[in-house]
Amino acid sequence: LEHVIKWACYNNIKDTVRVVRTDVPETYELIEKMLQFWSDALRSRRIHLGMDETHDLGRGKYLDYKGYAPPFELFNNHLEKVNRICAEVGLRPMIWSDMYFRMSNPEQDYYCECEVPAEVSRKIPENVQLVYWDYYHRDAADYRRMIQSHRKMGFEPVMASGIWTWGRFFYDHEQSVKTVVPCIEACLAEKVNEFFFTMWGDDGALCDWNSMYAGLFSAADLTFGCRDEKRTARIFETVCGADYSEVLAASEINVKMKDKSGEELDILPTMLLWDDPLMGMVQKNYASKIDHFEREIRHKYREIAEKMEKASGGNRGGNLERIRLLALFLGQKISYHRDLTEAYRAGDRRKLRRLTGSRWKELLKSFDRLNRAMRDNYLLNSKAFGLEILEIRNGGLRARLLECRRRLREYLAGDIDCIDELECALPDKLVWPDRPWVYGTGVATACRLSFP
Repeated sequence: LEHVIKWACYNNIKDTVRVVRTDVPETYELIEKMLQFWSDALRSRRIHLGMDETHDLGRGKYLDYKGYAPPFELFNNHLEKVNRICAEVGLRPMIWSDMYFRMSNPEQDYYCECEVPAEVSRKIPENVQLVYWDYYHRDAADYRRMIQSHRKMGFEPVMASGIWTWGRFFYDHEQSVKTVVPCIEACLAEKVNEFFFTMWGDDGALCDWNSMYAGLFSAADLTFGCRDEKRTARIFETVCGADYSEVLAASEINVKMKDKSGEELDILPTMLLWDDPLMGMVQKNYASKIDHFEREIRHKYREIAEKMEKASGGNRGGNLERIRLLALFLGQKISYHRDLTEAYRAGDRRKLRRLTGSRWKELLKSFDRLNRAMRDNYLLNSKAFGLEILEIRNGGLRARLLECRRRLREYLAGDIDCIDELECALPDKLVWPDRPWVYGTGVATACRLSFP
């Protein structure tokens, strides 16, 4: 919604940057237009209204004009108005359930062991379905507890699990299986009637859409009780015309590694790709948390590139060539930044000169090949809108690669005394953004990181 209300013509209905005011008629005029459009466009009479993550409801312009109002009151009053519009245009609504739980505790934790007040539940329209979304838990007991909590509210939940696609260039099979399987087990045990899988496109929808089919086939088979992955592979290959094992091999680009405390960390290719090549803050952050990170991750990327080199190719199960080029470039980029940092700190001018020559040229060529593949894959699967975000990010990264060599040459020629980005010592601990896959529209990953 924030992409709509950011425009000046909607200033009057804006409560905060991502929440609308519930006290002005213009809000409901806009929502009626939206609902009428979808009612006319689609045969289905069911519609998902969303209404999730409205953490700051009533805390912006509403507070300025009207004063404080309990969030539950604002939320239910708004839902009642929107539900009435749905009835007028012949739609049956469902909404995400998270805010009822979040507003029940000061931490706004969806999955807390708290109960929604009975007087609040009674005011939820009976015809509105509540959708319990959970893409994270790995224990069936957590899902069962939340399903039961919804039933205590007097509602039979619809379950929404996730095929992990957001913040990634390729479907994440390992993460999906670890969360989907316990969710399915809980839903079967609790006899949940309706279940669907989400495939989000946060921050540019850069995930290869065709790679998602492997996740959908796997999840569907698991839902209907099939645990035979060979059978899943046969059906996938028959329907999609792609090799299931090759797609899962490409999915390994979403590397998981253990940190020094034994906690599993996602090594996100998006973060490493757009990590500034001079600052290397993401790379340094991972290296500070994981023993031998740079050596291990380069080895892993080399393995993935070799597997993709031997793959049969094609795009029906995802663009494997793009993953090969991504793995190659990431390995080269990580190695280059490590060598650059070590040579600069050691005062090794001979090694620094080599880093302005063939090593740098090969790195730039590798990036240009990847950039072309990313552009072609985007246009193969999507309309052009949104390509500009990808190209701005990649264009920014290329500019920084050029600046890296320029700065090195200036330093070696004595035109500058130091390279500021390489002089700065980072603290032992960096703080990731709240949602690390969201990094803006340029080579902004490092800029969005902060010191404690």
